Amino acid sequence: MAVVGTKSFERTLLRLHAEAEADLPPPILHTHPLARVASASPHLHLSWSQLHPSLHPQWLAKSENIRDARVRPAQHERTALRAERKARQVESLASLVAMLTAGRGAHIVDFAGGTGPLALPLAALLPWCVVTIVDVKRQSLALAETRAKQAGLQNVRLWLGDIKDFDQPFSVGMALHACGEATDLAMDVCIAASARFVLCPCCVGKLSRSASDPYKPNGTDSRVSYPRSAAVASCVSSEEYDALACAGDFADSEQVSGRRGALRRLCKAWLEHDRMLYAVERGYDCRVCRMHVEDASPKNHILFGWPRGQPPAEAVVSAMGHERADPTLASTTQLHQCVACDAEALAGVAGKAQSVLCGTGLLGTALATSEWSQTELDEMHSRLRRFKESAGAEGDHLVVSSSSSRQRRLVHWVAEFEGLLHRTEGKRNVVVKRP
Repeated sequence: MAVVGTKSFERTLLRLHAEAEADLPPPILHTHPLARVASASPHLHLSWSQLHPSLHPQWLAKSENIRDARVRPAQHERTALRAERKARQVESLASLVAMLTAGRGAHIVDFAGGTGPLALPLAALLPWCVVTIVDVKRQSLALAETRAKQAGLQNVRLWLGDIKDFDQPFSVGMALHACGEATDLAMDVCIAASARFVLCPCCVGKLSRSASDPYKPNGTDSRVSYPRSAAVASCVSSEEYDALACAGDFADSEQVSGRRGALRRLCKAWLEHDRMLYAVERGYDCRVCRMHVEDASPKNHILFGWPRGQPPAEAVVSAMGHERADPTLASTTQLHQCVACDAEALAGVAGKAQSVLCGTGLLGTALATSEWSQTELDEMHSRLRRFKESAGAEGDHLVVSSSSSRQRRLVHWVAEFEGLLHRTEGKRNVVVKRP
């Protein structure tokens, strides 16, 4: 039975939560090596002060401001802040790629690399490697070429075309915030080449079949099927995956705060876990971590992996193998613990409502109530209990007017909990009756 008040993505989370307690491996998070004192490689850290200024994200930010003379001081500050966050993002991926790059002469490919925010600093960090930028936009590659020439880099190559069409041999593939299915296309190319990869996904809402995605040429359908892994596909339909993708897409910290935000973060964690399982099913060791500075971006998951029979040096595997508690999963545990569901609380609840609550457990209850504040819940419970206990003094039914669908869902949820009959009447009213 569906929980009153829950949405499609929440019901999908319930199923995944149940499966994770049975046969489906639950999400696991690893610690980014830069977040630890120990380092497996002397070439892990980018020293921006020693790089040519054109390689720092600030260079692009300043170029944008110069081109637009109308930019106000406040905009300058926001642009500078974005550039600093981008620098932290680059550091997170570049350090992992450096660890996975074995020996001199390695070929590294930056998929959807644009103007080279990741590829160019990495080329400077690893001058003995060849770094190729792959992108579909000629103008972006032209700017990347200009920056590389200004910095005097001799080991940068450019490749214009679709990710899936790249067919040159390479040893490590990477992508920083490759939108929508571009991350999955990059992973597929890496797997086909038996290459290692470091991928930071972005815009997971575009994975939904109803969303537009620039990597779906000419408005065509997705070239990737979702869910990615057989393990998740066995318990989540394409429609349910679409709901997870839409809920797990967020662009700023405000969207992931509070109880509802915890659920959105949990959706994102499962989406990346699905990608990780997909790689594992294809013979890879794959792990998920967050950026070493997590507030560098709300979209801070990083997937990295290698063919199971071709691991990096033992010291590198060890440095990348430290599991950590996932704050997303921890906050969700707190979420479903915050709703009491003991025998005393359910003593006066009618049979139907009791089955709705206990049949799905604490998480189901928390999901259903996560949309409203505790004050809203308390006030509605108090109002409907007064009606329930009035023994006809207030008439045989109560009409609750609500200006939003969110508030109407609240009335339905509390009425169900209290064992009352309830139905929507018109566009604004919910009619509640005693059984």
